[in-house]
Amino acid sequence: MRQNLRKTLTFLVALTLCFTYMAIGQAEEIFSETFQDSSGISSRNNVRISETVVGNTIYYMIQDGSIYTWNPDQRVYEHFTNVEARQFINIEIPFTHQSEAVQKAYTETVSMLVPSEEGLYGFNDISGLIGLIDKDGWHKNEVRLDTSKLRSSEDDYPDQLINSFMYNGKMYAFYDRIWINPGTIDTSLLVFNLADGTCDVKKLPGVIVFNRYKQNKLICIKDSGNDLPILSVYDFTSSAMNDLGISIPTSISRGDFSLSWQVHSKIGGLAYDQVRDRIYYADDSGIWGSFEGKPFEQIPLKGPWLRVSPLARAYVLSSGDYVTLNGGLGIRCFEP
Repeated sequence: MRQNLRKTLTFLVALTLCFTYMAIGQAEEIFSETFQDSSGISSRNNVRISETVVGNTIYYMIQDGSIYTWNPDQRVYEHFTNVEARQFINIEIPFTHQSEAVQKAYTETVSMLVPSEEGLYGFNDISGLIGLIDKDGWHKNEVRLDTSKLRSSEDDYPDQLINSFMYNGKMYAFYDRIWINPGTIDTSLLVFNLADGTCDVKKLPGVIVFNRYKQNKLICIKDSGNDLPILSVYDFTSSAMNDLGISIPTSISRGDFSLSWQVHSKIGGLAYDQVRDRIYYADDSGIWGSFEGKPFEQIPLKGPWLRVSPLARAYVLSSGDYVTLNGGLGIRCFEP
């Protein structure tokens, strides 16, 4: 059951992104038909493996290993580089029962793109391979990261890491164990040291999702014990968690906590604009914003908004555009 749900999640999350400014948004599809036409890629081959944002640029990796870029200033799609990318396989077959060729392809390829101040990184969540990606390809570090915390056994497949980022020689990532303990929020901050490969696990009781916030801090949507979550800040140097005093106007019933699919389909897309001091999140009704510590208000959008994509990653471009996964229509861009 767990693997079936996870496979369904992978399919849905692989579909869409979106952008917005603060006042009002106009829907525009990106990395869909226009991208396919300009790049000569068929819709069948436009299978997203990973995406991330560095500065004002979106990096988008498809299954053949091609990485493309787009930013709101140039508004053109450009081929950045090629790497060996993670392929989809039948995860109903235990990993150790896969052929040697499949295991090698699964462990020696890029499964996730990670942003850093230096640029774009590629990471493999089984082998721990990690390294900078530039126009010449993937430059793998000698030291591999310890990914043993991501799998219950060697037969299993890793659970998703979301909202990963590099900072001061470490990779930070959100890890959700609700698959293991249904009905409870069992999330952690994983801190990987690039110098020695070690992984430190910091438990985050009740945290539904987090993302990067101010220096040495994470912004978190946290379970309050009732139907309305709360907004909190976690200091990853002191491990202190403090309530920001800003309420989240999205109700999540206690029954929705029975499965990760349900709770993460109610709320997600948390991101922070460090330049403008703006916090964003998304729910089924659309995008919400809190500006300079004020209460959340819904941002009016011109164009369709679908349900929240489970485990949706979110980003804010340096231009101020908000980027998140929005289920069902391909990557979307909202502008005023």
